[in-house]
Amino acid sequence: MSKVHDVFSAAQQVVRECLVFESRGQGAGNRITNQAMIRINEIVAVKHGRQTVEQVLSPLNKQSVDFYFEDEKTIVEVEFSFSNPYPCLEKDSFKALLAREQGHPVERLVIIGDPGSLGRSSAAAPQAIMAWLKEHQQLQVDVMELMP
Repeated sequence: MSKVHDVFSAAQQVVRECLVFESRGQGAGNRITNQAMIRINEIVAVKHGRQTVEQVLSPLNKQSVDFYFEDEKTIVEVEFSFSNPYPCLEKDSFKALLAREQGHPVERLVIIGDPGSLGRSSAAAPQAIMAWLKEHQQLQVDVMELMP
């Protein structure tokens, strides 16, 4: 099993345990999301090492990526709100390109998203962005969808 699938399995397990996708009052969702990410990070760190979790790959933006597997040349981002209008695809893609510019080998970006992510990523605009990234930047973008 690849490291990406290990992250996906951990995320799927945690979202079910924490009921991440249940509707909550304002602010409560952020607390649950943060708790879920802490737990996912712990699971992945135990299996693949602390150095794979929340790495800052570009001093230019000082934003961390959720998971980076240098040996697989892959960044994995967990986006519990990918299906919302917030531009996660654009932000995460740009972080990957900046990381590459700083000398980190990155050939693949995997976004693990909430229910509806696959539908959102198959729309015309995200498809155009992913095609451009693949053709002009040799960056493969894959989207995986979590289930409640």
